[in-house]
Amino acid sequence: MSYYEETDSSILLNRFSQDMSLIDMQLPMAAFQVVSGTFQCIMNAILICLGSSYVAAIIPGVLFMLYWIQRFYLRTSRQIRLLDLETKSPLYKQFTETLEGVETIRALGWQETFEHVAREKLDMSQRPYYLMWCIQRWLNLVLDMLVACLAVLLIALALCLPGSSSAGSLGVALTSLLAFNQSLKALITAWTQAETSIGSVARTKSFEDETPTEISPDEDVDPGADWPLGELEVRNMSLSYKDGTKALKNVSFTVKAGQKFGVCGRTGSGKSTLLSSLLRLIDPSEGAILIDGVDIAKVPRAVVRDRLICLPQDALVFPGTFKFNLDPIDRIKDDSAITAVLKRVHLLDLVEKRGGITSELKADTLSHGEQQLLALARAILRKQAASGKCILVLDEATSNLDLATEALIQEVIKNEFQQTTVIMVAHRLETVREVDAILMLEKGEISKIGTPAEVL
Repeated sequence: MSYYEETDSSILLNRFSQDMSLIDMQLPMAAFQVVSGTFQCIMNAILICLGSSYVAAIIPGVLFMLYWIQRFYLRTSRQIRLLDLETKSPLYKQFTETLEGVETIRALGWQETFEHVAREKLDMSQRPYYLMWCIQRWLNLVLDMLVACLAVLLIALALCLPGSSSAGSLGVALTSLLAFNQSLKALITAWTQAETSIGSVARTKSFEDETPTEISPDEDVDPGADWPLGELEVRNMSLSYKDGTKALKNVSFTVKAGQKFGVCGRTGSGKSTLLSSLLRLIDPSEGAILIDGVDIAKVPRAVVRDRLICLPQDALVFPGTFKFNLDPIDRIKDDSAITAVLKRVHLLDLVEKRGGITSELKADTLSHGEQQLLALARAILRKQAASGKCILVLDEATSNLDLATEALIQEVIKNEFQQTTVIMVAHRLETVREVDAILMLEKGEISKIGTPAEVL
């Protein structure tokens, strides 16, 4: 979590778009062109030497000149190409931010401002590209001049030394000289592309090495297939930011198996931090979280997140069919079970009108409430696949819904998760009036805890 907060999203976009594209698409072709271009240059050079044996004497000098040309060109071109990749990052960031806030931009009439900023970043990203093509033209000019000098030398030798070559051999040599020019250009260009792509490999490898991993050797406890039964204990947990500021301070509470537990508080009180700790997105600096007596810090994060079912404020809709969205990893083999769950969340009619569970789903065709109901159906199917052994976590899942949809979701949760431990985070107190216990947070500390009647 901290890594993604500290790392610019444009850097991630650049690594997984530009760099991966160069590695997958350009590097294999560039490597093939380098090999084929090398053999073509060698064969053309042999044919030129056969046309005039005296030309072979100047081949070392030509190779020396080519070495200095490619050294100067590659050193400059390599840096320009890497600079071209780097200048794309601000442009990608601008595109991403514009797409995320397009409604706000239109509402406030900021179109011209954002268009101006986008043009500036586009111009900045094109400067290395323009310089790269200027360098390419320079290379073509220098190689053409070198080949022209070779052609003049070849003709001069033929005229000054009449017996040095026949007319046919001279024709073959001149024809091969033209092909040598094209092969040489292609070879140096392909070599530059290969070096740039190899640079992308190095950048990707560095990205992999420097990116911290969540996997820890201490996470070696197997809680068993029946875990969790639902009992949750938070014991003297504290969590600090990097600057030492406490986000949570000595938080302790216990939730019994099957209990409905509400967490309330103002914005910034620590509700989201508490949930992030429960899902092991962040680790507490002090204390522990125990589920059925097992410290989740010693359980692999993937196992913890697989056994906890989370229903966020904004439901995630995957590109694909309704069935894929409801059961992404194909745990439910019987389609009738999926249909039955859709009926219980009042989405079956909508799905059938659009072609059934195997039809394609587009997120923009569903309202926010329908997306939340779809996520709730997904949670019910996960509970069924786990044979009811799970903990449901609601992160203000009904905060942006109309009253009718909110009441429907509350009713479905009440009916479908009767024996399941439910942790319900809410900003509005009305949302948690029917829970068994409520925890009130204020500035990272527990201000009240008890039944709804005692707290409210």
